[in-house]
Amino acid sequence: MFKRFYLDLNLGMNLSSLHDRKVYLQITGEKFETKIITEDTAKNCTNTIAKTVLNHNPAALSHFCDVPSNIISKRNVTEIQIVGEPEEGANGLPPLYGMHSYIPEQVRRNLVKRGYKRMRKTGTSVHELATQTHPKLKAYFDIGIIPKAVSLENVATHVVETDLLISPYDTAVSLLSKHPELASSKAYTAGVAQEHIVGIDDPQQQQRVLDLATSISKQGPATKTGGWAVIRQAVETDADGQEQPMFADYTLKDDQGASFSPKVKQ
Repeated sequence: MFKRFYLDLNLGMNLSSLHDRKVYLQITGEKFETKIITEDTAKNCTNTIAKTVLNHNPAALSHFCDVPSNIISKRNVTEIQIVGEPEEGANGLPPLYGMHSYIPEQVRRNLVKRGYKRMRKTGTSVHELATQTHPKLKAYFDIGIIPKAVSLENVATHVVETDLLISPYDTAVSLLSKHPELASSKAYTAGVAQEHIVGIDDPQQQQRVLDLATSISKQGPATKTGGWAVIRQAVETDADGQEQPMFADYTLKDDQGASFSPKVKQ
């Protein structure tokens, strides 16, 4: 079993230049190589959202990656990075094309149902909910993708499928979700925070996030010299003015604040 992610790597560069480079999804220290989307890939795409995006613009999505389902947490946020090969002379740091704080499928479905219960109080029907365009998809088109059979479960399926499309929009949301007052590794809490960030009920906030995503997409991948961010090794300067790898240490203390050494059993 695996989850297939589709990637939008339009980052102010010639996408054909990526055809000769390896691109990976990096998750919890493991890397999974992506593949180029071909005509056959697009034709056989079972993700309704990705297929619709490709039908509107075949160049919008360039790569896909199949990730084993057991790598994706069912209860916590799975942090995904889109990276390239380590660059020579860059201290082994690869270019960073994007990030995605992925919410588990069942948690996302529960959040959609929770949101609809709130919207139903204002008279919103399931059909009206289905016609709304997901904020991420406004970068590609401004139409709602209505399920063949309109139901809350099918609307939730479309949101889940949208989560499997990684674009600069996700990088923007991932960066914003790292704010100390919003950050959480717990999927449900993080999902609620993401809804707040993307402005589900706030068109102005939706536009702010889209503007940030557009800015990211125009600046190119994050590298040691620039792009949407500058990648640097975590270092500190020692007494001789030399840069050394940064590390953290701590002192264990008991309930009374007295330091003690941990007991190690072999």
